[in-house]
Amino acid sequence: MKIFTHSNGVGSFLPTMREVDVKTIKRADQIVVDDLDSAKEEAGELIYAVSQSNWDFSKVFAELNERIRQEHIIRGSDEAITFFKSVGTAYFDLAVARGIYAKALSIGFGKTVDFA
Repeated sequence: MKIFTHSNGVGSFLPTMREVDVKTIKRADQIVVDDLDSAKEEAGELIYAVSQSNWDFSKVFAELNERIRQEHIIRGSDEAITFFKSVGTAYFDLAVARGIYAKALSIGFGKTVDFA
C-alpha cells in the first residue's frame, strides 16, 4: 500500500504562531511557501525551526507561483513528505478570485447587479 503525506499550514500568520513542530519541518522532503519573503517574517513554525535546529530557509523547495506555472507538481517519490505553508498573501487570494470570475463569465454563470 502506498501512503501519501502532504500537510498544509494555513492558519498561523505571525512569527509567534506555530501549526506544526520542528520535527515535521525537518522531515519534509519539499516545503513550498506562498511567498518566501513573507514566510521569513511571518511563518512562525519555519522561523522557530531556524532558531531551534539546523533547518534554514534555503531548504524551501519553491514558492507557490513557481509551482502553479508547471503543468503538474512532481514529488520526488511516493514516500516523499510535502508541506505547504501559507501566511495569507493577499495577492494569491486576488489571483484565485480573478480565475473564478473568468471561469464564471466563460460559462455564463451568475448575474450582473446594479449597485447604483
